[in-house]
Amino acid sequence: MNEISEKLKMTAVILAGGKSTRFGQDKAAVTFGDTTLLGHIHKLLNEIFEEVLIAGGAQQHAGADYVNTINDVYPDRGPLGGIHTGLVSAKYERCFVTACDTPFLKGNLIRFICSFTDADVVIPRSSNGKLHPLAAVYAKSCLAVIKKHLTG
Repeated sequence: MNEISEKLKMTAVILAGGKSTRFGQDKAAVTFGDTTLLGHIHKLLNEIFEEVLIAGGAQQHAGADYVNTINDVYPDRGPLGGIHTGLVSAKYERCFVTACDTPFLKGNLIRFICSFTDADVVIPRSSNGKLHPLAAVYAKSCLAVIKKHLTG
């Protein structure tokens, strides 16, 4: 395996537990090409990371080809609850976190975001100043603060 295609020793967490109330149907199951949104992002991340977890909605994704589905520790707490679940369950210290409805993420961008290893959180900012916390890296060192926000 050449250096460019070597898998990162990190965990990728796909957030797939939302209720999709604004969208009106389960976003993870929406057809995208010859698969679903969840299937597409899972395949991409599986090519990049040593471990890929799907946080939230484990029962609704049971039977699909996703081995590592986990239920939220704090259900119905939104993306922060999913980030917490992913960090708690991750094999590695650092996790790349994204949502199941981000089909246009590119591998080179993901690898670039993950290359910043000296921070507890790496959140990309677009040229218009908008932060993208669901295409970001979180370290397990964030767990105490996240738990405080979920339970406080």
